[in-house]
Amino acid sequence: MTDDERFKEEFKRFQGMLAGARIRRGTVWKHLSPEILDWLLDETIKLRQPDIGIVIASLVRDAYHDDMEASE
Repeated sequence: MTDDERFKEEFKRFQGMLAGARIRRGTVWKHLSPEILDWLLDETIKLRQPDIGIVIASLVRDAYHDDMEASE
């Protein structure tokens, strides 16, 4: 299975989870202040990452692991 096929499969699974829980995907940008967006852009540049989505995913992943460690 190629990376593209794996991504499409995971994306369909994620869409199904959202639909099943009646949760909208939403728009991140509407809920972030200009100051936070500036910081996010600075972090993306600092990390030399061409995809801001990867930086956001990294932040979410870190928050998730912190939460899981706190609940142990």
